[in-house]
Amino acid sequence: MAKDGFSNVASEARGPMTTEVNSGSEYPNQHDLVGDNQRLRERLRQLEEERWSLDKQLFELHILYEIAREIFPSQSVPDVLRSVLAMIMGTFGIAGGIVVFRDAETQDWEIASARGFADRALEAPRTDDSLTALDAARHPFVFDKAPAELLASSPVLTFLASVASKVWVPLDVDNELIGGIALGEKLSGDSFDADNLSLFHTIASNSALIVKKILLFQETLEKQRVEAENRELRVLDKKKSDFVNIVAHELRTPLTSITGFSELMLKKGHLKSQETLQRYYGIIHSESDRLSRIINNLLDLSRIRSGKTEMEFVPTRFVELIETATTNLRIQAEERRITLQVDSAGADATLVLDRDKITQVLINLLSNAIKYTPEGGEVNVTGQPSNGGYMLSVVDNGVGIPPKDLPLIFDEFHRVNNDASRQVRGTGLGLAITKSIIEAHGGRIWVKSEVGKGSEFSFVLPADPARPLRPLPEHAEPALPDA
Repeated sequence: MAKDGFSNVASEARGPMTTEVNSGSEYPNQHDLVGDNQRLRERLRQLEEERWSLDKQLFELHILYEIAREIFPSQSVPDVLRSVLAMIMGTFGIAGGIVVFRDAETQDWEIASARGFADRALEAPRTDDSLTALDAARHPFVFDKAPAELLASSPVLTFLASVASKVWVPLDVDNELIGGIALGEKLSGDSFDADNLSLFHTIASNSALIVKKILLFQETLEKQRVEAENRELRVLDKKKSDFVNIVAHELRTPLTSITGFSELMLKKGHLKSQETLQRYYGIIHSESDRLSRIINNLLDLSRIRSGKTEMEFVPTRFVELIETATTNLRIQAEERRITLQVDSAGADATLVLDRDKITQVLINLLSNAIKYTPEGGEVNVTGQPSNGGYMLSVVDNGVGIPPKDLPLIFDEFHRVNNDASRQVRGTGLGLAITKSIIEAHGGRIWVKSEVGKGSEFSFVLPADPARPLRPLPEHAEPALPDA
């Protein structure tokens, strides 16, 4: 019986044997001595066989432990198969080896690992429908002793035999052949015996089980990924449907007014006074302008989000943009007796940005603050450097935003359902466009609000959009680093 590779392990496990001699005053007769010796030799033979069996089991466990320790950290099938092949070849002193593996999805065969064949071009047949159906392929065998018809019936086995393989060891789990290990000759020149094949099969079966578990784990992860993507697609599909419905509604409203008053003028215009006709003209013009704004805002939003808007990033003193926006809206604030205050002390930071787009952001935020602040209220603009970038806040003491609306406030066409919103006309796209512009600059925007006390819209921009800020959890406020 061959003892390749495990004599050292076995010798560590076994202890010295001792023999007791029973000394007595009476000498047994020769016949009794012969019988005792035979029983003793038989017992010694049984003990030797048991010890040999235990040594073999200990060695198998040692090899399985070493392989498990080697491949445990890996969740990659190729890595596992490479490690198994290396362990077998190193432990048993084998010159070369190949692991073939069948892809579960494509059913193609491929070489997962090859050692000792550096001077040969190896390319296993990709298609082999017969190998998995061969019962003999599910058991280890020596190529030289295998029936010729067995090798000829399988392109993969024919290939392995052609590259000087000596032993085939299947990777078989749950009666499914998922691959196989072909081993070359031993460096010692010794042949492979039944014990070698049995041990190889034990190692391969355990390795195949690990591989199968990895594949099942990967399959589970893939199913979870697909399910998550499907959920996301369903959410996106619902958002798309909602968006289409909202757009249709928003477009229908001005179109209805335009159509209605146009029909009145066509059918009964000659009966109306000039003053009435002028009022109709004004309504048609106003609704047409609203319709145009909705369409233009939708186009702007689409272009910004798709990255198709050409932005002109130039070094800009941010305080200049604040001055431009507040100047444009100061008259609107004065008409409502709203105090517009700007605190940009130390805000003379220079950022790389698109002047027109960021000015649009400032005007959107200031205009909203003025619209939703009662007469006699206040709107404060504060700006300060932020770690080489810039942070700006627009704070009002207006009507505020209900908590349920805060997560949706930057969505397209979302408007808070209260009296103040119903009195203020708008497309519902301003904040969505604002958010898209800020994010296109690598920045972040957020809002804090309390009903009846007012709102605070803040955003932070990096000094250069080529170095965007890190993403934040939803609705979280970024910490303001020291200037």
